[in-house]
Amino acid sequence: MPDLRVVLEVPSPRDEAVLAWVAEWLGLRLAIVAPGGGEPVVYRGAQPPEGTRGIVIPPRPSDRLWTDLLSGKIGGDALPARLPFDVIGAMAAHLDDVENRGRQGRDRHDRLEYRSSYTAAHGFGQVPVVNRYLEALGDLVARELGVHGVARWPDGKLAAIALSHDVDRPVKWGALRGFGAARRPALRHLPLYGAKVGWTLLQRLRAGEKDDFWLFEPLVEAEAERGFRSTFLFAPTPAFASRGTPDDVYYDIAWPRFASAFDLIRARGFEIGLHAGYDAHRSLERLVGERDRLMLFVGRGIRGLRHHFWHLGPDEPAALRLHEEAGFAWDSSLAFNDHPGFRRGVALPFQPWDAAMGRPLTTLQLPTIVMDGTLFRSGWGSEQAAAEVGQLIETVVSVGGFGALDWHVRTSLPLNREFRAWGETYVATLDRLAADDRIWVTSLDAAATWVAERRRRIIEQP
Repeated sequence: MPDLRVVLEVPSPRDEAVLAWVAEWLGLRLAIVAPGGGEPVVYRGAQPPEGTRGIVIPPRPSDRLWTDLLSGKIGGDALPARLPFDVIGAMAAHLDDVENRGRQGRDRHDRLEYRSSYTAAHGFGQVPVVNRYLEALGDLVARELGVHGVARWPDGKLAAIALSHDVDRPVKWGALRGFGAARRPALRHLPLYGAKVGWTLLQRLRAGEKDDFWLFEPLVEAEAERGFRSTFLFAPTPAFASRGTPDDVYYDIAWPRFASAFDLIRARGFEIGLHAGYDAHRSLERLVGERDRLMLFVGRGIRGLRHHFWHLGPDEPAALRLHEEAGFAWDSSLAFNDHPGFRRGVALPFQPWDAAMGRPLTTLQLPTIVMDGTLFRSGWGSEQAAAEVGQLIETVVSVGGFGALDWHVRTSLPLNREFRAWGETYVATLDRLAADDRIWVTSLDAAATWVAERRRRIIEQP
């Protein structure tokens, strides 16, 4: 297995972690070596010894956006061996969300609004900045070190797209049934519950009895007939439970109807993940309790999650740390809620750095690049929305990347009046993916499994 030979002028656990991630996605094995070996290396430091061959990356703490590279003014094949920009420090800053920490412009769910983000403010909000730096460094490594790594994706595919479905409102009138069956809803939330129930009752009176949000079977069939499998994320904490909030879901996985959905998903080889409750980030006990309750009804282990409303609370690093403590293999909770794009400038799986522990977390982060509702807040039709998703997918392909798509169950097919355009967009996206043999279309857990197995092969093979 080819090595990415690196000299660290000043030992740095963060630099080493970023370089390990770089090596992994270049298909190489990281080897930290001493200076002066005579072979070409990546030298991380400002003063390489005389005779050093290879690539030199001086630390420049303020570097974030290499505009000449990102704008296409210069390409990776034209870069000098001594880089004028600190791609290692810049990748770390974007992956760690340094420029967005404490930034104003967050909504009531503690989510950073796209317009307030650092990359949007500088005009690169829909550019996978980290991938662009990785690809430029890869060009240099091939040219200066003469090493080439193993393939990034299965069967020679150029990129990976994961299909996923948050199960938020599969039962159209769930608020009516749930509130009526509630035993101990939090009293402080009763006015909000009442408003929700009243609105749902009004909708039902207008629409009649038809419940056309329960689309598990036709959705599974639509994806399976194209050769795809996806991940369904179910929420075990209803709004009307004792720990629920008005922002939680209005269904209960204990309702008999859900047993048939679980059976169908398992039988067809699809996946089930946790849609963590609105307040699940508050404690390890809550998060583990939700996973265990879902496992009880699903009848199998749960390896990954996505938080409802992307709600990680005001202390995002602490919430991400809980994922490792709970033993989750993957999470897919980092995204813009109000805009398609790349939340931390990256379109590849990564392990978030935990500054308090001084190491990467073991739980793999699978970036979500678009959620259905994001596309329709501006009054778009299905054709414009599908074109936007198609452009995002092309961007991911151009950098050999990964991106998760998030469509809710009730919105994934044009089988109800409320979300017809949303469903048309998703079906058009499935057709586009089915016709593109450059892309590995997969599920969240399958993607995480591939990443872990590929990493093992890179590290262990001689």
